[in-house]
Amino acid sequence: MTHYFIGQLGERNGDYEYKVPVRFTAASEKEASNALTKTARNWYGDYSQKDGDCYYFHSGEVCVQAGGYKEVPESVYTALNGFVAEAT
Repeated sequence: MTHYFIGQLGERNGDYEYKVPVRFTAASEKEASNALTKTARNWYGDYSQKDGDCYYFHSGEVCVQAGGYKEVPESVYTALNGFVAEAT
């Protein structure tokens, strides 16, 4: 059974920090955490290094990490299409 989620990636780019909302599916709530972490790990392609929960890109200039997530009804997930980034 497919479960639908909305989550956040935390991104730090120089002096700027912001949250990036993403939507994704997973087979279970347990798998949702793994799916969001995989998205953080691959957000800008191959990461150059990892420190704790943070994946660094662009020679260590950009840090991306998985944030929180919440299961949502399929109708909400569908309504967010085109307005929220699709996790990979």
